[in-house]
Amino acid sequence: MIAVSTDINTPQIPSMKAILGAAKKPVQVWSPADIGLNSVSAYSTQQVAAPKQRERQRVVIEGDGEEQIAAFVENLRKII
Repeated sequence: MIAVSTDINTPQIPSMKAILGAAKKPVQVWSPADIGLNSVSAYSTQQVAAPKQRERQRVVIEGDGEEQIAAFVENLRKII
């Protein structure tokens, strides 16, 4: 696993000229043979599964501001 923070780089925003120029350039497509690989897949799919669906939960907190905040914090503590 590799993890990288978003602070690692500040991306440069391309100019309009660079964007339009990139749209005109041809796209190079390589086959596996072009880069020295055989055409057999380098991986195999073992299983494809969708995550289990969970029922959404909605909580309506009533009361004045302080009571609502206290109830909200209590609900967060139960989840975490």
